[in-house]
Order: sequence, then structure tokens, then C-alpha cells
Amino acid sequence: MGESKKVNLYSGLSSVERNKRQREEFVIYWANYVKTHSDKDWSRQQNVLINSVLKSAKQWSKEEYLKLKKSAGD
Repeated sequence: MGESKKVNLYSGLSSVERNKRQREEFVIYWANYVKTHSDKDWSRQQNVLINSVLKSAKQWSKEEYLKLKKSAGD
């Protein structure tokens, strides 16, 4: 489904409900992807993602991370 159609489907929803539906759609998408692709394909992609998250995390000290998190309002 095109992005413009998704926007129309979500109009009138609260940001919380819109976020919930988008997360549910992603879970369904990923479950279908895992079912239709080999373990080797999707595990390789997860490896890239996890390694990039770990690499990114190493760039921040605990203090820098907490300062950034606080400024983002989380």
C-alpha cells in the first residue's frame, strides 16, 4: 500500500493509536518476511542491524546518552 493511502487510513486516529497500528503492521510484515525467506537471508539482515546498533552505542558515554535522552523528552 502506498504511503499516501496509509496517511488516509490513519487520519482521525490519535498519535498513540496510529503508532500502535503502524507497529502492528510492521510485526505482520516481518512475520511474513521471515516465513517467506530463508533463515540465512533474514538472520544476515538482523546481524547487520544488531551490529550497527552496537557500533552506534559504543560512540556514546553513559553521561552523553542520558543527556541526549533527557533533551529528547524520553
